[in-house]
Amino acid sequence: MLGSAHEHSCAQPNASSAHKFSRLNSCAELAADLVHKFMASVGDGWTQGYDAVMGTVRILRVYEEPDAGEYRVLVDRLWPRGVKKDKIDLWLKDVAPSAQVRNDFDHVPERFETFTRDYTAELRANPAVAQLRDVIAGHQHVVLLYGAKDTQHNQAAVLLEFLKHPA
Repeated sequence: MLGSAHEHSCAQPNASSAHKFSRLNSCAELAADLVHKFMASVGDGWTQGYDAVMGTVRILRVYEEPDAGEYRVLVDRLWPRGVKKDKIDLWLKDVAPSAQVRNDFDHVPERFETFTRDYTAELRANPAVAQLRDVIAGHQHVVLLYGAKDTQHNQAAVLLEFLKHPA
């Protein structure tokens, strides 16, 4: 590993131990910054995710393939068409918006602000949120799956934001 660090100017030969440690810390900070910039540039699925206590949580359309090792949680109240049960690890339909809130929204982007307000109010009083938090705490990588076509205006995006900032 030191050889590859040396190739990338993160370590210097014949430097003191303290200096090498300082250089390695600088390299770690540089690497963290590069990863952050990369994740911000690759698209909605990653930029909408967040780091949980010891893992990551992100959202993804149920019709897309999750990464290997991700625990797949369907957060829709209705089962999506054409999806086989072996593509889902857990169906947590109780964390989805009520039929009333979902039908009022009807996936009309102009109604998303009202939908966000109403669904967030439901989430604050929903015991299924605690269950979802337990699931997240128990898995290294979790992907919240949803069926909506719109990747920005959907309940999973609101749920993920709520999990990040439960205000």
